[in-house]
Amino acid sequence: MKVCSKCGYDLPASAWSCPSCGEPIPHNLGNIPDDTPIEKKPSSSIDSAKIWKAVFEKMPAPVQVLLKKCGQNAFIQIALQKIGRLPKAVKIVGLLCLIVAAATTVHAITADEIALKSQANEFLTARNTILLGSTDTSAMGKVGQNLMPAYKHEYMDVLLSTGAKNIHTQGDLAKNIKVNAELQSINIDSDKQHATVNYSLTLPINLETSSPNNQVQIPLKNGEMQMEWIKLDGKWYFSGEKIVD
Repeated sequence: MKVCSKCGYDLPASAWSCPSCGEPIPHNLGNIPDDTPIEKKPSSSIDSAKIWKAVFEKMPAPVQVLLKKCGQNAFIQIALQKIGRLPKAVKIVGLLCLIVAAATTVHAITADEIALKSQANEFLTARNTILLGSTDTSAMGKVGQNLMPAYKHEYMDVLLSTGAKNIHTQGDLAKNIKVNAELQSINIDSDKQHATVNYSLTLPINLETSSPNNQVQIPLKNGEMQMEWIKLDGKWYFSGEKIVD
């Protein structure tokens, strides 16, 4: 119990002044508990969901579609669940690893499609040139190097004979025909060894002089052209075609 130094009045421990004479009572401020709430520092944790959203939105639309499909894979869903139970720093590393893995897959698929698109465009241009009666050796070479080996001789024979018939039937008209071939789609099978490349063909007249006795028919007419391709030893080869009116 404290007493007032001025009047001797008994003071309660919590008093800041004497109730009797009003004398201020000194206190040791170091002993007074500080009830002021401690200001919390802003969290330095990184929101992995926001990082993924920001990265995802910057990706091209085809890549976004592919990654969405990957997200539906059961294995990847399990991996994401496991990452979700890890510490934040490890989550970020795991998320980045998944992004890198997905990007690598996308790059491989895109590279395959680019290579096939280049070959298909080159092949189709050379094929149409020969069908219009040209005997250009460079066009023949481009067709030949893209043909599946087992299919090569039969296809080249029919292609050259069909071109000769077209020039004989149509004369100079065949040489002046302009063929518009617009790429519609490239579909690579899940085995990565078979593919279909689709074109829309537009030209002023149809050239259909392939002999019905030949198994291989190589017409040049308006319609949707479906080209079949197969990969052998890492290279794509043309293996067949048909045009749907």
